[in-house]
Parts: sequence; structure tokens; C-alpha cells
Amino acid sequence: MTDLAHELLAEIDISLKAYTDVTAHGVALIDGDTIVDAAGLSGLTLAAPAAIASRLKNLPPPPNLAITNDPYASGVRLDHVFFVTRKGASAIVTALTFRDFGAMRSDVFRRRAETFHEGLNLSLLTVDWDGPDRNILLDVISANIRNGTAMREAVDHTARWAMAACARARVPRVQAAAAVTGKASGHAEIPLATGLAVDVTLDCSGNDWRLGAHFSAGGDAPVARCASASLRSASVLGIADALSMPPAAVLPRLKIETGKLAAVAPEAVNDGGPLAYACYQAAFDAARKLSRGTTVPRNEEAFRARH
Repeated sequence: MTDLAHELLAEIDISLKAYTDVTAHGVALIDGDTIVDAAGLSGLTLAAPAAIASRLKNLPPPPNLAITNDPYASGVRLDHVFFVTRKGASAIVTALTFRDFGAMRSDVFRRRAETFHEGLNLSLLTVDWDGPDRNILLDVISANIRNGTAMREAVDHTARWAMAACARARVPRVQAAAAVTGKASGHAEIPLATGLAVDVTLDCSGNDWRLGAHFSAGGDAPVARCASASLRSASVLGIADALSMPPAAVLPRLKIETGKLAAVAPEAVNDGGPLAYACYQAAFDAARKLSRGTTVPRNEEAFRARH
């Protein structure tokens, strides 16, 4: 791994200081369809760039910029917005977190918000940022966000920064990670959900790693479900932490089966934090048994924070 992702994240952090309603959330580097390095992101969003990378081959060729905040395909909530810039087989994903994105009405009951008002959902939309479509998209965004005038400027600034960064950056190639073999199980209670717990089974064989997760008690209570993207993010981070590996080394090799844990509509259960954190703990538990290590898992605050 290199320091490039962290250097780019530090750049965008500094350049967004003038805007109070938006912050940089993370940067990921893509080689082909594989994440090779990442900085920032969190236990809820770590796998989002990988989901985006898997869809890049279906997009028009550069110099288009792609932008998405689709929680079903890439993220967690509508206010996580991802900018994708490409150069040959390489790409850079820059993630922002907005204080508000989507103009959610205050009179809509939040837990079933997707039934009444989806908000502004950009499903990996490609835009020629030097053409007329740029102004159309910026106008739509500014009309659907708190402090629209300033956030219009912030989106435009980030898009231009991301394209310039991609043009000058040299994305590293995929690097091999240490081999881990064996099979182990893990268990974790779900915070704030009395009687509910998660069990996982982690099976590592060469580059083929599989993790299966299911409720160990209490059925499939809807209150515990969350987006499959969050469950994947949490599990990847748990294994990476337990094995002291970069998350980017775990992402391409880990296949996850979540059964009834994943929500059909991510927005229906907000960010699914309690269940995602339990998946992190259970995956960490299983991976630490394989490594026979003494590493310590993150607390929930650190799990949700950028890393």
C-alpha cells in the first residue's frame, strides 16, 4: 500500500474547510475493478468504493465524471456522495458527507421515509463536467440541499479537484496480501437490541475467503436490519483489524452471505449502525481466532469514524 490515498484525503480536507455543511469522508484508489488503497471512510462505508468499481465497466469512457449517492448500490445514506474520476484502467473515488442531501421533508416519518419521499438519488450518473450537463446537475443539487448556493460551489469545487487529482496521480497496482487459512466462528450481541445476536462463520482458503452471517437469536427483527453495503463494510473492517491487514487487501477476496440481516430498503432503518457494529465484532472475533493474535477491536465510536 502507498500513502497516496491519505495524501489526497488531506488535500480535499483542506480545500473544503471553507464550507461548513460538507466534509470529506474518504478517498479510494481503484486499479481495474479492485480497490488497492483507501483512506478515511468508516465501518459503514468502507465497501462502497468496491461496489462502485464493479460497475465502472458499464459506464461511458472518460473524460466523464461519475457521481452517486445511491444507498442501494454504493453507500449508506443519501448524504454520502461519491465522485468517480477515471484515467485508463485506474480510478479515484472521492467521498463527501453533507449535512443534508435530498431535501427530506420534516413532516415525513423518518423510519419509512423511502415510501413517501426518496430524496435526491443519483445512481452513478456520468456527467461531462466541461459541458452543459454540469450546470443542470448543479442546479438540481442546489435545489435539494441545505444551503444550496454554498453546496453548489462545494460540489463543483470537489468535481474539479477530483478530475485534476486523477489526471496527475499514479494509482498503484494491486499488491498481494499475507495468506491466511482455516475456519472459525464469531459471535457478538447487537447493541440496543435485547436478546439479539449475530453469529458468523469465516472460512479462509487461499484467496477464497467466505463469511456467512445470521441472527443467532430473536429471529429477523426489522429493527436490527441494515443495508448489505454496510454489513460488507463492517465485516471487511473487522477481519482487517483482527489480522492487522489493510482493508483494501481484504475487500477483493472476501465474499459475504448475510441472509436475512440485510434490509430491502436501506433508508428504512437509517444507517443500521447497531447491526453493522455487531457484524464487525463477530467478524473480528472469528478472524482473531484464526490468527491467534491479541489485537483489540474498535469501540463503536471508532468504528463509525473515518480511519
